[in-house]
Amino acid sequence: MDLSSRRQHCCPRVSVNFECLHFLIAGDDRFERESMNDAGNNDAANEGYRSFSRGAIAAVITINSGALIASLSQFETLKELPNQYALFLAFSLWIGGVTLGSLTWGAAAMAAQAFATDRQKKEEWFAGLGILLFFVSVACFAIGSTLVTLALFGAGQQ
Repeated sequence: MDLSSRRQHCCPRVSVNFECLHFLIAGDDRFERESMNDAGNNDAANEGYRSFSRGAIAAVITINSGALIASLSQFETLKELPNQYALFLAFSLWIGGVTLGSLTWGAAAMAAQAFATDRQKKEEWFAGLGILLFFVSVACFAIGSTLVTLALFGAGQQ
């Protein structure tokens, strides 16, 4: 009985692909991609990532546009606040957040296209860009909200 058979005999639910482990230890990730494609696992994992990405992108666009719309609906009240520059910056950040969120969608689409055509470097670059754009968009929301809070409660004013 070879090692693989003994392993499955002891733990029937655990299957080890020793050839794959050898290539992973040697640093050849092309084998990992090919074997995952063969098993169909890569497509399922990619669809899971796409699903989470779509939700995250929609959320970041929604929070920035929601903050912008909510503030604009209260514009008459807000324009009387003494710290108008903070409000201007907040509006600008939220507009930037919506724009960056939209660009995140484009980066995710390019990463998915690169994945489909097996262009790993391009896929990694666009995926990294999308992640960066997403977090900068979230930061735009957080900083814009902080600026409005400071303007409302008069921080920095005598």
